[in-house]
Order: sequence, then C-alpha cells, then structure tokens
Amino acid sequence: MNRIIICLVFFTSIIKIQAQDLIIKGDNFIYVDNTVLYVNKGIDLQDKQTNSLDGSMGDDGGTTNGSNIYLRSGAQLIQGDNNYTNRGEGNVSILVGGTANKWSYEFFSSPVGLSDGSGYKLNQLDKKKKKNGDALTNGISSKSINSRDVVFSTSHNNILNNDKLQISSRWLFKKENENWVMINNPEGSKVNNGFGYMSKGLGEKDNDRSFHPYEFRGLPNNGDIEIPLDFIPIEDGDSYSELDDDYLYLLLGNPYPSILDLRKFIADNKNIIESFHFWQAGDDRSHSFGESEGGYATLTVPVDGAYEAEAATFKILKGGGVFGNDGNNDEEKFPKKNPRPLVPIGQGFLVKLHHSEENILNSSKKIVFKNKHRSNKKRVSDNGKWQQNENNGDGDTIETGDFFRPGKDIKDDDKETLLTSLGYSKFRLNLNFNNELDKKLVMTFHDNATDGFDIGLEAKPPMITNNDVFWGTKNNPLIFLANKFDKSLSLPITIDLNTQQYVEINVYDLINIPDNTQIYLHDILTDTYINLRDQNFSINLDKGTYENRFEITFQENSSLNQTDFNVNLFKIISDNKNKRLLVYNPKLKSIKSIKLYDTSGKEVHRLMISKTSNVYEISTSNISNGVFIAKIESTENSSCSKRVIINK
Repeated sequence: MNRIIICLVFFTSIIKIQAQDLIIKGDNFIYVDNTVLYVNKGIDLQDKQTNSLDGSMGDDGGTTNGSNIYLRSGAQLIQGDNNYTNRGEGNVSILVGGTANKWSYEFFSSPVGLSDGSGYKLNQLDKKKKKNGDALTNGISSKSINSRDVVFSTSHNNILNNDKLQISSRWLFKKENENWVMINNPEGSKVNNGFGYMSKGLGEKDNDRSFHPYEFRGLPNNGDIEIPLDFIPIEDGDSYSELDDDYLYLLLGNPYPSILDLRKFIADNKNIIESFHFWQAGDDRSHSFGESEGGYATLTVPVDGAYEAEAATFKILKGGGVFGNDGNNDEEKFPKKNPRPLVPIGQGFLVKLHHSEENILNSSKKIVFKNKHRSNKKRVSDNGKWQQNENNGDGDTIETGDFFRPGKDIKDDDKETLLTSLGYSKFRLNLNFNNELDKKLVMTFHDNATDGFDIGLEAKPPMITNNDVFWGTKNNPLIFLANKFDKSLSLPITIDLNTQQYVEINVYDLINIPDNTQIYLHDILTDTYINLRDQNFSINLDKGTYENRFEITFQENSSLNQTDFNVNLFKIISDNKNKRLLVYNPKLKSIKSIKLYDTSGKEVHRLMISKTSNVYEISTSNISNGVFIAKIESTENSSCSKRVIINK
C-alpha cells in the first residue's frame, strides 16, 4: 500500500494527493493558502499538539504543533473517497467568519468533528490570537497558527479580551425537531455532524458588524453524513397531514471543509427538501428574537439546476438606505445578500422538509450529504475577487469575506439567458410598508408547474412577521409561487398587518415576460385594476388580515367580460355645489346597491335600492373631500366601479 508522509510543507497552488493516504506525524504540518488541497483517499493526523503553559498553540516558545493542517485565506480540503473516516489525534484548523453584532444571531455548522465520528463539540471552536499577544480587538493575522481555547459563560454577551474569547451559552441553540433546544453544556454536549447551531455575534459596540474570524479545529468531516427523519412525532392513528410545519424545519449546515453545492445536494435529496433558508443578521439592538431586524433569505433548487433566491427582508434605515434591498445607498455597510447555491465552509441554514406521507410516515427516510456534493469552486465575492482583505497594521491581511454571502455563481447578466433557455418566466412583486419595510414575492411560470405544491419552484416563509404579505392564504402562505402561464389566471395575495399601514406595490425583475403581457393588481373590493407595468399601486390599510381582497391578474375586468353589466352603462357625476353624487342609469338596469369607498377601502356610504330608477342621488354633505370609489352592484351580484372626486 502506497503511503505519503509529509513534513513541513507550504502549498501555494492547487495540490492533489493521489496516493492512498495522506499521513502527517510528529511536529509537522501542512499550511494551505488560498487554494484547494485534494486528497484522493484518507487523512491520518497522527500526533496531538502539546500546549505551552499559557494554553496557546503555535511557534511562540516551547509549543509543539503536532500533526496539523491549516486552511487559510479561503483554502479548502476535498477528499475523493466517500467511505473513509479520517483518523488521528491531530487537527485541521479552519477559519470561518461572522459579521453579526453582539445582539444578532448567526447560524454555524462545524466542518470538523470528533475522532469517533459522533458529532462535534463547541469547545472545538476557538478564536485566533495574534502572535505578539495584542488584544483580540486589535487585529488578527490570517497567517497565524496560534489559538486560544474558548471560554463559555452565562453572561448576556460574547466578550473579547486579551486572553480569551468568552462565548455566552445563553444563546447557543440547535434545532433537530420542532423546538429550539439550548446547548447548556457546550463543552460536553455534542451536535450531530450535518446539523447547525445558533449563536450570538461578537463586537463590543452595539453597531459593530465587522468581520470576526473563528477557528474550527478537529478531524475533517468526510464521506456520507446522514440525517434520519425518524424524529417526526407521528403516533398510531394520527394523520400526517395534520402535522404542524414547525416539525419540518431542521437547522442543518455545510458539514465539510469545502464548498457545498446545493444543486448537487438536492439531486440526491429530491422530494425530501422543499427549500433552504439562510438567516441574515440586521443592525439589532435587542437580544429578543421578536425584535430582531434580521430575516431569512430563501433559496430553492429545481432538479434541472436552475435556482431561485431572494434576500431577507430588513427594515429601511432612517437615512434613506435599506437593508437587503435593491439600489440602496448603504450597499457598502449593509450589502444586499442574495443566497447562492454554493454554501461556504461553516455556514448553517434551515431546510424545510416536504410535507408528504412518504417523508413523514417512512422512518427510514434520510437526508444524505455526500462527497460528490462538494465543490472545488473558489469562494469569491461579488466583485470577482476571492475575498476582500484588510490590513491589520502589521503588514498582515485578515480575512473579511462575508460569511452570509455564499459566493458568486451565475452572473446576473447571464441569469436571464439561462432561465429563458430552461423555459422559465418570472417576475417579482415588492411591497413597501410605510416606507419602513420591504417584502418581496416571486412568481415563476413553467410548463412543469402543477396545481399542487411544486418542490424547487415554490417555497413557504419560515416565519410570518408583524406586517407581511404572501401568495395564497395565511393558513397556506407562499413566498415563491409557480404556475403554468394562462392569461385567465388570478393569483390571490394576502396582506397581514398588525398596525395601520401605507402599502405600495410594484412589479420588477421581469424575465421572459412578453412586453404585451400586462400585470394587474386587482382590488376586488372596489373592483379597480392597476397595470403594474405602467404604475405602482398604493393604498392605506387598517390593521387586519386582507385575504380575499387583492389578486394579480393578466387581463382587466375578466369577471365582467362575460356579462353586459359594466361601468359604461352608468354615468356618475359629482355635483359638488349641491353636495351630492348623481348616478345615472339610462338603461334601467336592476341595481341592488351603490357603495362609496375611500382609497383605503373603507366604506363611507351605502345606498340600498328597492326600486329601479334612471337616476340615484347620494348626499356628500357628511363626506370629506377626496378621491373615492363608487361601486354599483346588480341584483344578480355583478358589480362595477368608477373613481370619483368629491371637492365641495
């Protein structure tokens, strides 16, 4: 059997170890900088490091490194053998970064584990320390191999000081069923490989969202990693259809020391996973999850390799910029973060399991991570660079790549060409609430779409916020919707408000939608149509849930085209001098009522009609000036509407 023993080696280009095993022993290590280390078979890190009295590792006097591999500056480790369990007492050291402040949440997943393959412990998470002993807040060298063990406490905040990183165990949670479970013993409790965990961010100042590198240290995960679904609580006689969706969200994560390609991952887990959700931290000022300004970005992956993604929703900044929005003027500080199908090392994410009888009642069902899902693509930022680097003042550069931006994949200018070639048509709706919050909905047209739920094309929101919008109803909400295109389609929208709101709706990002295809916002209550390709729709709405009021259509007055009852049969005149509204009915159509609404949809007057006449009079003396909608209803339940102006 061929074996390779490597002593002190520094790699600066792509390296492949084609022999059976990579073995490192003694006081030797491999340092991988800005490249991919490929090992065909297994890894044996034979010897454990010996720490100096102060607990540090590295070349700072009397310290023995042991048998280690250091991955730095975006370096990755990929293995070819899917069945090999790595062994030894040495470690692979990997830097992973977060950008949340001390109030905000982040989702992590360990790329390394314990030697028995049973999972990982959070005491494997360390903080990089400068060789010269300066405070952690004064800068960190990405080239350094020094480390300090993490300390856990019950304080409210994670704390940086000169000697240790102190992580608060108050905010360490995992989710392996319907509940978020506290990891109350981070040094002893294990998290299963493939699962993620939640933690608070770092930073001593409230608004500190700078890059914070962590070090994961242990044996690198390799091969099949299985997530059984036998935890779902279905008892004899219960119906799987009645199971709450909360049971179907799992906090997983990239389990490998390399990029995870979700397009490859989903191909082996199709019909199990509906969607992926990435938590993105906002500029939080509270430890309360309900007051968090962050949100979930959503990504779906059809089996044909295309993908759909939408950034999380954030509050609009007072200064005019926005979190996670297109075209904002705070892009440098709060960049838009659309998720990509290439998941970086150490990133945790939620998966939504498909609510199906096959998934829920089959206890042998498993989600499986495999080596073939790993990618050797380098993680790059949106500017095409590997990552952005900053100088720490000592001539070293530190890693400042965004942990929550999985990396550039398909260029924006290529996306439309790809989707069109695959037969997709798309548009997005943006709903702005009080100029403080933006919410987005995605509509996809494809011939493969069905009347049921389409995995890879449709997605549910992982949570409903105080002011929200979605396709369908509140009991069955969707943020991504798919259909075969038909001009007669009507797509209901639900708007859910906890306070009175000014709402503005616009359509954007049209892909493969013909110029002559109109997109209307139909206010069913007032029977008004606004062509969103020509103008935005705006309205003031009171607190409440609006489930049967608004819809998207592709033809105007579709319900009236099949009847002779339409607004052209009537003439409405606002007689402002005499403070009245005159409705003429020259064809003597049978009318049941005339209702008057303000622009918020509130009914301000109702005239019930018992006798057909050629003219009806409505007093406006108690109605304020403004724009109103007059809705005329027939005795056969047809209706039509017309906008009128009252200016007494």
